[in-house]
Amino acid sequence: GHLISQVLCLKRDTGPKDFADGRPGRRGHRAGATMPENGARRRPGGLISTFVFLTSVAAADTEISCTAAYKRDVCPLHCTGTIANMCCANYGQTAVMMTVPSPWHARAVTARVDQFQRCTGGEIRLEQYIPDFCRGEGFCGGFAGLFEVGLGALEDAKGASVYDAYMTQAMDVPLLSEFVEDLVPRIRDAPELRWGDVMAQVRRANAVGSKQAAMPFDFDFVNYILRSDLVALYAEETGRPEPRTFEELADFGEYFMGRDLNADGEPDFGFCALNGAGPAGPQAMLMSVAAAKLQYLGTEQGSFFDPSSKDAEPLVDNPAFREALELTRRVWMASLDSEPGGWVFKHETAWLEGRCAVYNWLSGSVSLVTNMRDVGRCDGPCEGGAPFVWQPTKPDGTYMPPRRVFPPGSETVYVRELGEMRRCTAEIGEGVDEDTHVHCPHLDAARDERGGAWINRVPYFYSAYQHASVSINAGAPTARRDLIWAFAVFANTEALGVVSQNEGPTYLDPFRRSHLDEEAERWWLPPWTRANYEDMRATLLWAGSSANVLPGLALDDRDGFEYALEKLLWQYFLEVAPCADHVACKCASYEGGIGENPNCGYGWGDFPNATMWARARAGHASLDEDGVVSALVDEYRRVGEKAYGAGPEGRLAMANAYRESIGLPRFASEHHESSSKHKKRHRRLVKSLYIAAGVVAGALLLAALVVGGRAVRRTYAKARTLEIQTSAVVEKQCDEARNRIRNFQAPFVAVPASVFVELGGFQPHEQLRDENKLTFVDSVKDDFFNNYLTVFVSHQWLGRDHPDPKNAQYKVVCVALRDVAKQSGRPMAEIYVWLDFLSIPQRCKAVQRLNIFSLPCIASSVDVFVVAAPKATHAFTGEACDAATYRARTWCRAEIFAHCARRGVDVMFYATEKGLRPMFPKLRWRTPKASARRLPAPGGDGDVTIQTTSTKSVTLDAPAGTTAAVAGVPASPPGATPSPRGAPSASFEMSPSVAVEASPHHSPAKASSLLSPPRIPRCAPCGEQTPEALAAAETFRSCLDVIHGQLTCCGCRHPAGQPCDREELVLPIMGLFAEIYQNRRGETRDIYDALMEGGSVEYYFPKTFEYETPFGQVLTRPLFGDLPRAMMDLIDREQGLHEKKRTAYVIPGADTRREAPPLEDLPSRTRTFARPRFFRQQTLGSHITTSSRATSRHSLAYVADHSDGASECSPTSDGRGLEESRTNDSRSMEKRRGLARLASAPLDAHSSTESLLEMGAAAERALGVCAEESKEDFGLP
Repeated sequence: GHLISQVLCLKRDTGPKDFADGRPGRRGHRAGATMPENGARRRPGGLISTFVFLTSVAAADTEISCTAAYKRDVCPLHCTGTIANMCCANYGQTAVMMTVPSPWHARAVTARVDQFQRCTGGEIRLEQYIPDFCRGEGFCGGFAGLFEVGLGALEDAKGASVYDAYMTQAMDVPLLSEFVEDLVPRIRDAPELRWGDVMAQVRRANAVGSKQAAMPFDFDFVNYILRSDLVALYAEETGRPEPRTFEELADFGEYFMGRDLNADGEPDFGFCALNGAGPAGPQAMLMSVAAAKLQYLGTEQGSFFDPSSKDAEPLVDNPAFREALELTRRVWMASLDSEPGGWVFKHETAWLEGRCAVYNWLSGSVSLVTNMRDVGRCDGPCEGGAPFVWQPTKPDGTYMPPRRVFPPGSETVYVRELGEMRRCTAEIGEGVDEDTHVHCPHLDAARDERGGAWINRVPYFYSAYQHASVSINAGAPTARRDLIWAFAVFANTEALGVVSQNEGPTYLDPFRRSHLDEEAERWWLPPWTRANYEDMRATLLWAGSSANVLPGLALDDRDGFEYALEKLLWQYFLEVAPCADHVACKCASYEGGIGENPNCGYGWGDFPNATMWARARAGHASLDEDGVVSALVDEYRRVGEKAYGAGPEGRLAMANAYRESIGLPRFASEHHESSSKHKKRHRRLVKSLYIAAGVVAGALLLAALVVGGRAVRRTYAKARTLEIQTSAVVEKQCDEARNRIRNFQAPFVAVPASVFVELGGFQPHEQLRDENKLTFVDSVKDDFFNNYLTVFVSHQWLGRDHPDPKNAQYKVVCVALRDVAKQSGRPMAEIYVWLDFLSIPQRCKAVQRLNIFSLPCIASSVDVFVVAAPKATHAFTGEACDAATYRARTWCRAEIFAHCARRGVDVMFYATEKGLRPMFPKLRWRTPKASARRLPAPGGDGDVTIQTTSTKSVTLDAPAGTTAAVAGVPASPPGATPSPRGAPSASFEMSPSVAVEASPHHSPAKASSLLSPPRIPRCAPCGEQTPEALAAAETFRSCLDVIHGQLTCCGCRHPAGQPCDREELVLPIMGLFAEIYQNRRGETRDIYDALMEGGSVEYYFPKTFEYETPFGQVLTRPLFGDLPRAMMDLIDREQGLHEKKRTAYVIPGADTRREAPPLEDLPSRTRTFARPRFFRQQTLGSHITTSSRATSRHSLAYVADHSDGASECSPTSDGRGLEESRTNDSRSMEKRRGLARLASAPLDAHSSTESLLEMGAAAERALGVCAEESKEDFGLP
């Protein structure tokens, strides 16, 4: 503290004490929390003469060796966050960063350098810049290096380029823009940075145009603290409330100016901390006031220049700016700026000793002074626990702390179209006096309204600050730039401990939204009090999200604009003219000038001119308001011409630069317009010459050009319109996909396990509904899921009309349910079962379809996922069915994928005759959203141990490494030799216990993106590539490949032109995919990696697929289209990785909301519409006789033998009920018999009239039935 005080302060000031120097630790500051110790040295070579402080790489007693022992013992202690996987990744590499010299501002990087180095093995050397004129006896202000570091960095970047990176203030970033790396590509490739979490205004302050030139570590805007005891006294003595406008604030400060505010018998001040430090000072106060009066429609309205003016007209010659000038002068005259002293006195000591009514400075200074100690006065220095002899108190005598308040505003704003001031109002329409009021859209009733008056507030992000911004030297070697980037990302994402002042005092503010969320609160309380934290949080979140902010002036040579304004303000305050620049003006207010007051350029000195200040408070100054306005217009014009050039083109360039800085498009170039007009005149002349040369030829050519041009324009317009329409459809489908899986499309229907085991077999939904045995749940948020254990039973149908004709699946499901009840200790009545045949209506096709849409949501919402796939025989086809055939089905894969994506694999089991068996016994899975409930893992001999821990939670434990047979492969023998990590195919090891969110309506695991057949997911160190390990990996691989599974509808060639089930799955699968991609670096990282490591998104989510019609023709139809890429782009934009669409997505996914397609969408192959399909089948069939004299008896025998074909296509596959299907079967038989009789009857001259009439009647009946069926096939009425 003593060393720093010598660097920062004048000799008459007490130096800034660290919290280890004896300041009370009442808010939890740790004893001994000191600033980093730095050794001083001079960096040799280069163009810069500096003092530098070199931060040591590591403590001397722990050498970074990166041996096997070091990696085993040391790395786990330091490799956390974004460097968790970087143990010794940069061993032997070195990079050098120039930093700001103030340890309070550099703490963002100094606090993390040691941990980064101990983890990665790389060396980050932080060298603090101090200007050459501060060396030796040429003492200068402690913040000189802070304000000059940008020039030092620029000198290095232009010259020797010694440094690999620069930490400067945000105001210096435009100076370095040409020489530093654009960070946008790195940010896009670093989702772990969570760039969208950084407040938007903070990001913009470190950008130059479209180039992100620096990474921010700070957030600054003008803040205010009021003495609460004086607010109460003010109300008691004057009847006025707490000031909310700048007029009221000036009245408040003037009221207490000259009064004794801390019982020491000395006159005190209205305002603290107002001084001309660096390029700051009165212009910060002025523009805060002016913005509240000039800008009420949003940031795009602007406050420095008129954005509608192509001449960049300054917004100074108007009533609002003049009122702001007057208010700024009033505040300054009521401040302690006329007193001798330095930074510490004016920014800390005076306020802490109770000598001011208002503290007004940047948010970082407000936060620091708030947490230094209580306001109070001691007999001597308030150090080492010295008692207070005075403190601000409440009526009961207890301490009354000051409070941070929202920045004041203005009740009136300047309406530029009318040229007059109007009162702000949030109301519109009837009852509003439009002659005196104007609508201000950014008002908040709770914050901005009092007694019917509305207050317009504008947070001002003062351009001189944000003290910590890191830029990477574009000329540095690639390896050094990569090392700096890795360190910057780590320090940026781990800055919460710094900005909360848990790691020492700092001027840095929270700059991420996550720094102020509920999870971060424990970092703030302590050292902050609850009241101080809530005040700070509310103010910063408001400023960070307001649409009516005033960003810092972001023009070339913005320092020139700032200094010009500051010079005129000092002349408006004091009699200091003539003075050449802002520094000369400030120093003219001190006796002896800069010679006796070497720090007067930074706003402080020992010998202020008391006579000059007395005259100023009496109203005497070098300039009046008109003089300031007139001179400022000229100064702004001079600086603008220097930066952008003289004349209309220079003014237009400056106007466009300003418009871009506030989010408006550029003006069109007048030169371009005139050039276009000239070219048009030239074309008309050429056309006239052609007409003169040949009227007919010219007329024909002109006609051809006009017709062709119109055709091209029409074609382009149609194409553009179609692109816009289809792009809108894609966006709508993205939204619908995400909504589709957030809740059920139809009620969740389940049956208690106690009822299920008494059914004797799978019974249809309608029967159980009529018997009142079903439970209906409308939403995933229903308390039902908190009170009961839910089980999803997934299975393959073993028959055409009934899923389990021989009860093979029913038996193993009953055993599994009893196993769940036994191991969990839950009664069967508290376990509910979902199974499609029981839970989905079998007759009402509309509701049935809604339930099908809900399958992914249902499968991912239940507690336990059970697969019933015992070895059995299909009752209709005779095929053998088991776990392998189950996993080949698309719908089964979709259910597995849905549960995997949201809940992990730890609660997924096969139902066997012995109970539950894990589906993926070796997979180590990062389960989404861990919480109190730990879900199933294998235990014992492959069984599952379930223990109840609460009303809802269930715990299933198993020893690490437990294995079980997968897909018919026997479990690995005990003692199998583990294989090394990283084997391309291996078994997966289950962690002893896995945690998953208890509530079924938990936040879904947000997840992944690009896909193709996945490589085997990452596994724990495990044994050799045993058969069971390979089987487990192959099982998991096949389950992720949903779309390429088997479907009955495709085998039946989609009767009646019905949609393919793949089309039904598009939106639910896309919704799950969106969640996977959204949190691909979080809870769903495992499934994302499993999908990503195999290939591309086009494999898993193909744009098109082949659809076979009932006529046998194969068509190419859209499936996913551009939905996957559009979804990824949408999520990237939501996460702040980029601001605009990367491209137009114009191919929508499949839309299954239609019925059967119209005729024009069906195959175009020539076919007689009325030709009965029976004849076509006879022609193609292998059993048809070639004899043209086949008898009717033979044909009917063929029909009778093959009327029930071997196809699995059930009568209900076209959407008709079972009874209707049986009726249609009889009609079809009648049709076939009649047609066969007509086709095979011997028609010769001896045929009797009766036979012909009989056959004619049969043919009429047959063709009538055929026509009816054909209409149904085509979806016609």
